[in-house]
Formats: sequence, structure tokens, C-alpha cells
Amino acid sequence: MLIRPIKYRDLETVRKLYDASSSLAVFPELGVCLPTQGIHRLYGPLKLLSVFPNPLQHSFDLHVAQMEGQVVGFVQVRPSNARQSTWKVEDIAVLPALQGQGIGTRLLRHVFEYYRQGRNWIVEVNIHNRSALALYRQNGFQPLAKHCYWRLSPGLLSELARTDVVQSANFLPVSNADAALLCHLNDATTPGEVRQIYSYQPTDFYQTFPQRFVNLAMETVQQVLHVRQYVYESHRQVAIGSLDLWVSKNGLQPHRAHLVAHSGYTWLYPQLAAQVARILQNYPPQDLHLVSADYEAKFEEFLEQNLAAEVLERKLLMSRSVWHKVPEVRKLLESLQLPEMLPGFSLGKPLPEPIQRHETNQDPPSSNWPL
Repeated sequence: MLIRPIKYRDLETVRKLYDASSSLAVFPELGVCLPTQGIHRLYGPLKLLSVFPNPLQHSFDLHVAQMEGQVVGFVQVRPSNARQSTWKVEDIAVLPALQGQGIGTRLLRHVFEYYRQGRNWIVEVNIHNRSALALYRQNGFQPLAKHCYWRLSPGLLSELARTDVVQSANFLPVSNADAALLCHLNDATTPGEVRQIYSYQPTDFYQTFPQRFVNLAMETVQQVLHVRQYVYESHRQVAIGSLDLWVSKNGLQPHRAHLVAHSGYTWLYPQLAAQVARILQNYPPQDLHLVSADYEAKFEEFLEQNLAAEVLERKLLMSRSVWHKVPEVRKLLESLQLPEMLPGFSLGKPLPEPIQRHETNQDPPSSNWPL
């Protein structure tokens, strides 16, 4: 079996595989090209952009598995941070007749080797997809968090926009000068194990001029408007909440939003939701899709009880990292009872030994260097 980067002749087969096996894409990433029908027109420019560093270099990193001249599977990945130390498996698919023969494992191991700069890998899997969960577990992925995707209907958004919410938050547009504030907010709202995997830095919230130009072009092509705002508390000089809103200008696809509030300022959720609803009133009515994590209990409670949002999908966020293997290796060594078999052996931290000077028969060097 041959695993290689995708070529133009593979697009139709890959598109059929994607349509047949892809899960519900309720929160697609902006700037990530999916193997749908329109990719034929963009394949040439995307291949050219993948040659040199640019914001769209990894927007279509897709590899296929080929057997006897036929494409039998594919895997698509992308970097999740600016340093490209963490990568995400966007999708993986294998022909139904060949599933269970290790093709998915070989595809994953291929991209692990191909993108060696990726020290951490993440993937989102539907909690009911047992075959996919087993595949990722067998290849070193471990549960990291649970994500829930919600839907707010246009009628609910209109009602929310008319609700009299006490607007005490100071919403400001996001600029590059706010990168450090947003990075600090992200660190304060995510657990340590999640923060370690994503490894975000202020540069991940900073946009250079080429990135802004490319993002503007992608928004024009996809008919999407990206609105970014944050809530600033002048007393402590920190950001206590933020919203990322992707508005569908033509109304042909759902609006998408990501809301963040500091754990000490959960009263911000009604104001964040009302702000999003007011912005959407100027555009065609369409569903709004939101995502929440299991460590955002107050946000999920607000969506379920206060807004009566509908659950679209529940996914398990899994990660693969060399750091996760350290406790497993240590437990394995402890189970071997090596100190009993090897007297003096210890798994503790090694203690530095004193440096001993070995006497020789040679005369000391005749120089001014201090001994």
C-alpha cells in the first residue's frame, strides 16, 4: 500500500469518500478547505501556496492511501497553533469494504512521521462512533475534554436580541495590541492539561498583514464576516470575556460563534449572547451554532436552562503527546519490581555525584589558566 499527498486525479474519489463518511460538520474551521465539489477549482492555487510559508500553506494537507492503483482512504490534518507544534486530524476515512484492516492506523502513522514538527496531536470524535474511538485509542490518543455543539434557532435569536439585558460590559474590537490580553484570558479559562496541548502564545492571537489579507480573501470567497470583540476590565487591566462570530452574509450556512468568559465573571454569558444576537439582526436569519467544553459548566448550564438551546452533537476531544506516555512508562517500570531484581536501582531523580580529580604522573600545564 502506498500513502502519498493528494493529486488532482484523486479529488473525485476523495470527495465521494468524504461525503459518505464525514460526520456532521457543525463547526468547520475558517480557512480549512474541505474535499467537497468546489475544491477542483482551488486545487491549483492551493498546491502553489503549499510550497512556501503563508497563512494558507496547510489549508489542504491531505494524504491518500492507494492499493492497486485505487484510492482506498485519506487523512486530512492542519496545524492548530502558530508554532506548528500541535496538529489536528480534521478527518480520516477508509472504504467500508476495507475497514478493520489497519489502513486507518497506517494513515495516522504516516502523518505522524511526515509532520515531525508536530509534538502534540488532537482530534474530535463523535462519542457514538466506536470504531473511530478505538482507532485513535490504539494509536496513542487519550481523552482530554468533551465538546458539545448547540443550535439556536433564528426565532430564539430574535427574541434574545429584543430582551432587555443590562449592558454593563465594555465591548471593544480586537486588534493586534490585544494579543497578550486574549492569550492571558485563554490561559485563565482552560485547564492546565488542555493549555499544555494547545500551547498557545500571544503570537497565536496576532495577525500579520499577509494573514489579514488572506483571511479577508477567504471571508470574501466563503461569504463570511468575522467579528471579534472582547470585554475589558479597566480596574484590573485584563480581558474578562470575548466573542468570535462568523456571520453568514448570504444566509446559506449557519452562523457560528465561540464565547469565552472568565470563571469569575460568568454573569457575562447573557451579555455575550445578547451582543451576538444583536449583531446577527442585520443579516439573513439563520441558525447559530455554539460550542462548549465540559470544563465550562456555567456556560453549558446557561445554554441549556436559560436559552433552551438544542444539542446538535457531542464529541470527545482526544490528544496524543509524548508527555502523556511518561506516567504510563513509569507505572510499567514500577510493576516490574526492578529494585528487587537489581539491588540499588531507584526510579527517583538521579543525584549528582561529586567530581573527583584523578591523579596522573603528568606535570600540570604551564599556563595562566586557573585550576
